[in-house]
Amino acid sequence: MFGTKRKSLIPAGAAIALLLSLILAGCSESKTSLSPTTWGKGVLERYLGQDEARRYGEAMRTRHPLAVGEKGLIAGTTGGAAVHAGMIALERGGSAIDAALTTALTQICLAGGAWVSYAGFMQIVHYDAATGEIHNMNAAFNTVQNETEPKTIPTGPSGNKPHPEGRTALIPGFLAGVEAAHKKWGKLPFKVIFEPAIYLAENGFPVGDLLDRMIQSKKEVLSRLPETKDIFIKENGEFYTKEDIFVQPKLAQTLHRCVQEGIQPYIYEGEWAEKFVAAVQRDGGKITMDDMRNYKVMWPEPIKTTYGDYEAHTVGLPAYGGVGVLQSLNLMDLTGVRDYGHYTKSPQALFWLIQAATAFRTRLFWVIESREVPGVDLSLESRHKRNTAEALWKAAQQGKIPWALMPEGSPSAHSDGIAVVDQWGNVVAMTHTINTSTWGNAGINVDGISIPDSAKFQQVQIANAGPGKRLPDPTSPLIVTKDGTPVLSIGSIGSGLHYKTLCVLTSMLDFCMNPKEAIDIGCLMDSFAPLGNIQAIGDGEFDPSLIEKVEAMGQKFRVDGEKRMGTGRGYVVVIRIDPKTGQLEGACPGEFYGGAEGY
Repeated sequence: MFGTKRKSLIPAGAAIALLLSLILAGCSESKTSLSPTTWGKGVLERYLGQDEARRYGEAMRTRHPLAVGEKGLIAGTTGGAAVHAGMIALERGGSAIDAALTTALTQICLAGGAWVSYAGFMQIVHYDAATGEIHNMNAAFNTVQNETEPKTIPTGPSGNKPHPEGRTALIPGFLAGVEAAHKKWGKLPFKVIFEPAIYLAENGFPVGDLLDRMIQSKKEVLSRLPETKDIFIKENGEFYTKEDIFVQPKLAQTLHRCVQEGIQPYIYEGEWAEKFVAAVQRDGGKITMDDMRNYKVMWPEPIKTTYGDYEAHTVGLPAYGGVGVLQSLNLMDLTGVRDYGHYTKSPQALFWLIQAATAFRTRLFWVIESREVPGVDLSLESRHKRNTAEALWKAAQQGKIPWALMPEGSPSAHSDGIAVVDQWGNVVAMTHTINTSTWGNAGINVDGISIPDSAKFQQVQIANAGPGKRLPDPTSPLIVTKDGTPVLSIGSIGSGLHYKTLCVLTSMLDFCMNPKEAIDIGCLMDSFAPLGNIQAIGDGEFDPSLIEKVEAMGQKFRVDGEKRMGTGRGYVVVIRIDPKTGQLEGACPGEFYGGAEGY
């Protein structure tokens, strides 16, 4: 059968023309470049010249306009040049994942590894337009196989003091995620998505206000080890400051080798892995080469729930961030938050939104742990389910949750998020993070890559996960569908990401706000108060008379000024897709110099 000759259905001349077109297409693909040298004269400089200082209030709301697109759109929380690199990827035939990975790789370079790191982790929720399937790729940290007493991992000093403790390091997942996601969904050549980051590492970029402040505040940490200090000082031995051209030659070489040798052979099995293990072990860490070789990305089944006419899809277990968002969406539905009006106008809506966001104060340590409620299964495996929310709501109404807040009276009348949609309709929601304070406090840097100390505050979670296992994480990138078609993509970051995601979802799904309106409007924040007894809000973001009415219902508030706002705030990027016209709208938070672009 296979040896039988079949008559060609293509005439000889047409066949030659087709062959030539395929050869030319291949040549064109091989010449595809995302290097900033191909963006046009002055384009990169324009992005790098933007003011990146953090903003609040009206300055925040006017920073970034609503982005509109017909074929593709990308939004990112930080790094305007990184977001534009992703936009270029879309315009030059890249998929949504090509654009997301290009942006993420470039964001880390522009951050100098401060709030995001190539040794951090990522979570992706991806909609495949060809199959209609939604996937979750988990490239979060692994715990250390030989760490048998994680509860004894030292927390170290607070603030910006060095903490030379190798046990605070975990097995990184970000770069493994880059390789796996590109292999599954990428269209551009692998080397191409690294080009903007490599160019900026080799040629440098002006130190902006944000990076300057971070370097100055962490000089002591960054000076602890010679190989780390070498990254952040100039030839004259002084630390980089604002407007200096920050070059990262070691990082550029590392990224080149990732492309040339492959991430698994180089980062997880080869020279970089050996240097990483040695650096961590010098400071008492227990990571081995086996830990690195055994790291693999996970493909959990995404979890979902129904909210009104929509379905929300997010990361599956063992991550716990998505569990919290879906649990709260179910409780928002049951308590009728939308029926009272928008939460910035209605006391009842704001009151019940807070109770739903805290799951009637049953949450401990964000959403990974829960207080027990008799007769209600609040395990991570059950918490996001509708019937569990119904049982919890019933228990609260019946007074079976002593710490739950019910109305006392009736009021009078670190990290980056990325969202992408490409020309084929593929959708990405991504979060990637260093998962610690700026650079952490260990001060370890391996060939240009900053090493997080993320174990220093997750001792209990590491113990619960067990040695050599995937560490659950709080991120919750989200895709919302209606009748099986994507209508929203959300990437969220920050301590208050859970609150911000819920506020944006009700604003857009229940009140038809566009992405910018939903991002800019007043939002709840994480107060870090036990059991949600006090709800944090930003100064000037809510009408004082509204807060008085909600306080009369028994809810206490704390109003935070700009300095404290940065601690408990959440930040999101959002893309809305009109299922009828395909029109795209996107926005990013105005607090940072990120961006949203469409074409």
